[in-house]
Amino acid sequence: METTELFEDCVIRLLDQLGLQVLKDYELANTYLYFPGAPHLVNSFLAAVRQQIAVAIENAVHYTKTKRENTIQQQIQELIENQWIEAENAQYIVNLFARILIPIKVGQEKYSDFSSLQEAYEAAAPYSTIHLLPGTYNEPLVLKKPIIIVGTGKQGEVIIESNDRHTIEARSNYAILRNLYIHCAADPGEIAHGIYLAEGQLSCINSIISSTSDSNIKIEGKDTFLTLRNCKITGSNSYGLHFTDRTSGLVESCQIFENENIGVCLEGQSNPVLRSCRIYKNNANGVSCNGSSSATFEDCEVFENEASGVVLDDECKPIFTKCWIYRNNGDGLFCDHSTAGTFEDCWFYENQYLGVVVEGESKTHFTHCRVYKNKDSAVTCDNQSSSYFENCTFTESAVDAVILETQAEARFIGCYFEKNVARALSLRQDTWAYMENCTFSENKGFSLFLTGNSKAEVRKCIFQNNNADGIIITTPEKATFEECTICRNPTGVVLKDKAAPYFHKSLFYDNECNIYIDSKSASPLFEDCIFYGGEQAFNFPITSSYLQNCKIEGEKSPLTI
Repeated sequence: METTELFEDCVIRLLDQLGLQVLKDYELANTYLYFPGAPHLVNSFLAAVRQQIAVAIENAVHYTKTKRENTIQQQIQELIENQWIEAENAQYIVNLFARILIPIKVGQEKYSDFSSLQEAYEAAAPYSTIHLLPGTYNEPLVLKKPIIIVGTGKQGEVIIESNDRHTIEARSNYAILRNLYIHCAADPGEIAHGIYLAEGQLSCINSIISSTSDSNIKIEGKDTFLTLRNCKITGSNSYGLHFTDRTSGLVESCQIFENENIGVCLEGQSNPVLRSCRIYKNNANGVSCNGSSSATFEDCEVFENEASGVVLDDECKPIFTKCWIYRNNGDGLFCDHSTAGTFEDCWFYENQYLGVVVEGESKTHFTHCRVYKNKDSAVTCDNQSSSYFENCTFTESAVDAVILETQAEARFIGCYFEKNVARALSLRQDTWAYMENCTFSENKGFSLFLTGNSKAEVRKCIFQNNNADGIIITTPEKATFEECTICRNPTGVVLKDKAAPYFHKSLFYDNECNIYIDSKSASPLFEDCIFYGGEQAFNFPITSSYLQNCKIEGEKSPLTI
């Protein structure tokens, strides 16, 4: 095994034996030893011990008098005997644990080491642990050395606050904050945050962060890395969580809610990962992604925000996986300019306006997504945007389910358009769409509507059981249908104006009328197609040149035209 893996195993075994409060669970131990975004910290720990060997030995000697230190010595000896660690490293580990196991206590009780958090921090050696007893500490801190600060009460009982500056300003390569209520009470308009990460790396766990002046948390500075776990980020006069250019982080199981502006704002080349988070009831968008950010969202919920759930702008390219975006007072998702978002296994539903809007040369990719029950359309693609939908479902929209406008392009592979109140898919104004293995079913409006010089390539699609006509075409531009099935609709295909589609090897049956041509200017071609329903299923002579090598079956003997 690698040295760092052996060291971690040693740590976990000792934690199990000792039941330490500050490093009790594996998750925190993992954070402590494997700080996200950085190499393993074992060498850093050992280096710190070597640099301050006198202090470390003094602590070790002091703590050897206690039973717990004897337990550590016994455990270390056992690990040496079992060849888990090398003997020459044992003393370093003893020294390290001596430092970890002697927390500095801060509070008003008589057994406290300090009554002031600032004084305790100044006196602490690097990698020390400070325990804060319940109470309010109006002492903003600038963290410039490795430190662990832990609140010992219930959540919300240990408060660190500031009235005129950042409550916690982090400029250390290693720091952990746990079980704290970090509050900035500066006046609105002041540039002050609950946490301001300016350099290095910071972990904040099981804490509440708020600010009455600016963003609750702001991450700024190249290569800074923030870890948040099980935190509540709320009550900001601006953004809840703000990642700026070239920052990163891991945000897990957090709630970001009731902030005056955007819940999560991502700018520049930021690339954090947000996992299992709930972003809700913010007074603007839930998530705003700008610049060229490449953030990742996994298993997140974005809901009940006053504006849109998620807004993508500029050249950002985030990835959303297994996310739920719902009941927002604007659109579920709004993409503009040259964004390139990817959405997999996401649900967009019950938003006040549209489920998904793609505009402005955006290139978005949707796989296994479901868009349904939005108050407006499920999806609108506009203004030269390009979208790809694979195995997606569009259902129960209040108006047209999917609309393409103004030179937009879209591909639909294996998608379902069903039970929509109006049209299932409308192509307008010089748009283009490719459809393959899609199903259009039980829509109250037309399944597919082509107009405004739109073009379409349709392969192996099914148009069935719709309450209105299956396909309506009014554009003279190219529309090709290969191996499609059109059945059980009032009318299978309606052609108007100068419509000139090409149907090849397609099957029409159980429609009240298979084909209805409502214009003498139309010039369609049906080749190698099969029609059930006999002559009465057409509104034009079946000897027309519209039909070539087609088979027509009805009450009389079958005809081949």
